[in-house]
Formats: sequence, structure tokens, C-alpha cells
Amino acid sequence: MGNLSKETPLSEITATIELLDHLGVERKHLTLLRSDGKFAKQVAEFICNSGIQEPPLHKSIRIKMGEKNMFGIPQAVKYLGITPTIQQLAALEVIPFSDDTINACKKDYILVANFGLSIFDIRNKVGDKLFSEIPGAHPMDNWYLKQKFTGEIGQVGWILIRKTEVPESRNKDWKEQQRLLSKDEYVPTAQEMTYAIIGHFLNSCERLFEYDYVRCTDFISKISGVYIGNFTTPGLRILKTMWDHRYIEIGVAAARKQDF
Repeated sequence: MGNLSKETPLSEITATIELLDHLGVERKHLTLLRSDGKFAKQVAEFICNSGIQEPPLHKSIRIKMGEKNMFGIPQAVKYLGITPTIQQLAALEVIPFSDDTINACKKDYILVANFGLSIFDIRNKVGDKLFSEIPGAHPMDNWYLKQKFTGEIGQVGWILIRKTEVPESRNKDWKEQQRLLSKDEYVPTAQEMTYAIIGHFLNSCERLFEYDYVRCTDFISKISGVYIGNFTTPGLRILKTMWDHRYIEIGVAAARKQDF
């Protein structure tokens, strides 16, 4: 429950009522709003989502995936303050995964409407509290802020991200981990993983990769790349490692390739 009734001055309440009256809203509509919970929820969602309505097809896929396993357009608007452009909505209109893929992935993956925010942009939207760069954090946690990949914009579109590392991928080097991917999988970028992990947490309060790490596809150099995880209370950690090293706590991330 918010503090709207306590924080809103009477003058603003009056001005809002006058505006609704000018637009044709009658007292009976306000009565319905208070008495009909379903109607009130629809109105509240419409307001919170800045008037962005979820297409029927997206809703049907949400039912299949489960409410917590889909971070769609309304959730991006609500939790990340996204104001979608016409071009972005067009890019997200079709969810490029078949019914068979959705059914196969609904337990172990999250479906994410990626608006392409860079890691810098995500940090600016949610603040430092969900990242480990807070006073007293390990010095290694700050290295990536100066890296090129942190500011790179991702591709707008739908992604299906595995909620755990690829099975049996820990304690293996990069080339060994690559061989564990199925023909339908690829290793996502740090941008895709950060966006998915943070968005999923805001939507469901579930921390993915809470006590482990996964490699992403980003290269720092010919011999090192990015891995992320350990998303505990201090926040998500973004680190670097040697490609040819093996670590018991580092697996590899995976996402499904699009069907169409």
C-alpha cells in the first residue's frame, strides 16, 4: 500500500476530480471504481503502465510462462520507467518463439522484453542499491564501470534467458562450456543478463544467480571476458575472468535462439 492518500494535497485531488469531470467521468464511475476490485485493478494498471496495454497474444503467453517468469512491456514501463517509442513497440509486437518453445521453457527460463538499456542506463534507472558498488564493496566490483561494454546499447527484442547456468558447465573453461550448448542456445551478453536479472527481481523479488556466477559472451581482451552473479543483498556483481581458467563457482549463461 502506497502513501497516495497521505501525500496528495487536497488541491491536487480537487484538480484531478475537475479534470475527470471535464472529460465526462461521472460520480457513478467513481463509485464503480471503489466497489469493483477487478475494474479498479484495470484502471490502476492502465495508469501505472502509462496507458500501455498488453496485447492479447502477450497475455496468453504470460499465462503459459507464469506471471513471475515474464518481464514484458508493462513491467518495463512500471519498474524501469520506460517510455516506449513506436519503433520499440513494433519491434516487440511479435514474440518470436513458438508454442512448443514456450511450453518447453516455461519452468526454467524467463521471457524478457529487452528495451536495450545499457548497464549504465539500468544503474541510473534503479540506482546503486541493486549493484554491489556501494561503500565497502570489494574493489574488484568497480572495474567494469570504465569498460566499453557497460555503455553498449542492446538490441530491442524478446529474449528467453535460462534461470540457471547450463547444466554441468561449472569448473570448465570457455571452450569447454561452449560445447555444452544445444543447437538452440547461445551465450547472452552482459547487457541482456543484467537487464533480465534486475528486471526479474523487480517483478518477482526472486534473485537469480544469488550464490553463483555465469560467463557472458563479452570480451575484455583476447584472454579475458565477463562473468556476473552473486546477486545477494549487496547487489549484482559484474567481474572478469580468464577464458582458459576453470572455476568451481562459474558456469555459463544461456538463452534460446529465436524461432522466427
